Amino acid sequence: MLLGAEYDAATWWGAEAIKRAPEVMTNWMGAHVIDSTGHLLQQARPEETIRVIGTFRAEL
Repeated sequence: MLLGAEYDAATWWGAEAIKRAPEVMTNWMGAHVIDSTGHLLQQARPEETIRVIGTFRAEL
């Protein structure tokens, strides 16, 4: 699973790799991009970050 931020350059630069990840990763669990935040998403949007990670853990 990839957890990214809307205004993080790594999310933009990696967009093609994120899109193609299921082609090469058999256990790919998707991507979630948190809107209206930048690189430090765990500080800018802690509640949403925790929720997304919790959901991911529950699906393992």
